[in-house]
Amino acid sequence: MDRSCPRCNKLTTDDRLVRCQFCGSLFNSLADPQYPLTAQQENRIYENLRKQLKLYVFGGFSILALISGVFLFDSMISAYNRATDFLNRTVLDRVTNEFREPAIKKTVSEVASKEAKQVLVEQIQPAVSKFQKETQSSITSFKKFTEDTQARYTRDYQRLASGLANVEANGKRAERLTQGITATVSKLETASKDADAMNKAMSAELDELRRRKSVTDLGVAAISEASRPALISLSRIAETDSSPEIRELALSELMRVKAFWVSVSRIADVTLHKDGKVIKAGDLKTCEAAQEAPHNPNWSVRAVLTAALGGRRSEDVPETLLAIVEKDDNLEVVKDAVQAWSSLTGYHSPDVFGVPFIRDWWKENRESFVKGLTPPEPSRG
Repeated sequence: MDRSCPRCNKLTTDDRLVRCQFCGSLFNSLADPQYPLTAQQENRIYENLRKQLKLYVFGGFSILALISGVFLFDSMISAYNRATDFLNRTVLDRVTNEFREPAIKKTVSEVASKEAKQVLVEQIQPAVSKFQKETQSSITSFKKFTEDTQARYTRDYQRLASGLANVEANGKRAERLTQGITATVSKLETASKDADAMNKAMSAELDELRRRKSVTDLGVAAISEASRPALISLSRIAETDSSPEIRELALSELMRVKAFWVSVSRIADVTLHKDGKVIKAGDLKTCEAAQEAPHNPNWSVRAVLTAALGGRRSEDVPETLLAIVEKDDNLEVVKDAVQAWSSLTGYHSPDVFGVPFIRDWWKENRESFVKGLTPPEPSRG
């Protein structure tokens, strides 16, 4: 029987068709509710499956969230979204593939001659059951995966919590130890500063004592050894040292040395020898005494000869005595030369060692004084 499509108005000769072969529209509106898989039916199947999936997934996620808390929240939400997307795609793909099968097309073609509802139920119900079983199996596997993941994360969380507790306890102990070390270091730094200050004070005191001792040693050398270099060092320290105390000490030692030599003579028992015989200084000629007094290596001989020159009014005596006063290293000899100078010239130096007073006096009085002196004796070859 020929039929015309109510939509495109094209003629169809196959009376078995329920839809137009050109535009797909139903020939008869009575076939709409009898079609086994309409869009509404597909949505109901999808919604039922999604509800079951949500029930399992949310149940598993709820238990996992209670145990793992913040550490598992993000990962479970992500897993749920991936699983939901996967199942949604699976359902849609399966439904789409099933509808593309030739058997479905054949079933639709047979609806016109048979009871559409019964035929469609017989064809689709096995596929739906099979899909439900596969979905249930997937949900069971996913549930087992979530339970295993939950157990693993629970163990990791407990181990982490225990580790954190140990770290916290060790941190507190380390903090107490650090505080103790810091306090000890602070005390040591304070003690070190005090020790440094004490060392500096002691070093300064020792340095002061060493300088005082060196000044005293110079005084001892000037007295016991009759050392003129020691006397010169004392004079320099008394004039130029940076410490007032050291200058004062050096000046005191200088006065002590001069006071000692004013009243002391070490040549009272000295004897002279010539050609193996004991002689007196007066037995020597003036030229012999003047020539030997500045150069004899024995200080006691120089001192005796220098003292003897004070009674010799020869022109070469003043210059000899002045050279001894200015250059001889033995204070006994220098003192005897100053005394001989006083005997010869009548000038009394205010200083026991005569410098610089004798030199200054000689510069002013040399010409007038030498007029009263006799010419030097000729030396014997």
